Amino acid sequence: MVIENNSGTSQSPATAEAGTRIGREQRVALLQQILGSRTFAKSTRLSQFLEFVCLRDIEGRSQEINEQQIGIHVFGRSPSYNPADDSVVRTQARLLRHRLEEYFEHECPASPLVITMPKGGYVPLFELRETTKHKPAISVAEESPTQAVEAVSKVNAEVEAQVDRSIRLRPLLVRHRLPLDSDPHRKPHQESQTILTKPASVVNASLRR
Repeated sequence: MVIENNSGTSQSPATAEAGTRIGREQRVALLQQILGSRTFAKSTRLSQFLEFVCLRDIEGRSQEINEQQIGIHVFGRSPSYNPADDSVVRTQARLLRHRLEEYFEHECPASPLVITMPKGGYVPLFELRETTKHKPAISVAEESPTQAVEAVSKVNAEVEAQVDRSIRLRPLLVRHRLPLDSDPHRKPHQESQTILTKPASVVNASLRR
């Protein structure tokens, strides 16, 4: 399903919804930021191109964003300008798309908002960057096989180490009636409360020796 905007360019419902969530102030600030960047500093004509289409869109006049109007207002063509005879707008639009990608990829990769100009039209889109959109937490079941194996191996190693230590110390602890974390300064009544737990029959047999 697509949504037709005022300029005749098709938009997906998700794109149209994203555009309505981004406020006017945010879009103006982003435009000013781009126009003042190093990427656009030496591209006067591309800056004028971007400014024209963005301001028309922000002002709710996206129906005026077409090849003829851009040719007249940005590239100084006459009112009788015929896009079929002059491809300057299409050529510069390709350069503008590339320059926008370059800006958001290299100069401002952390920007939460981006501007794109989909092919086949000239209406700019103000969108949330993909990496800033909410992502659900990854459950254990969604972990990669390697991560799952590593996690299980780590837990198994810890458990085996504890069991091995317990097995090695158990006879000594029972014989001397010492707690697992033996402390020479521990009082007798404290030791009696922390003696390693065993079945009653085994403990009683050990104590009678």
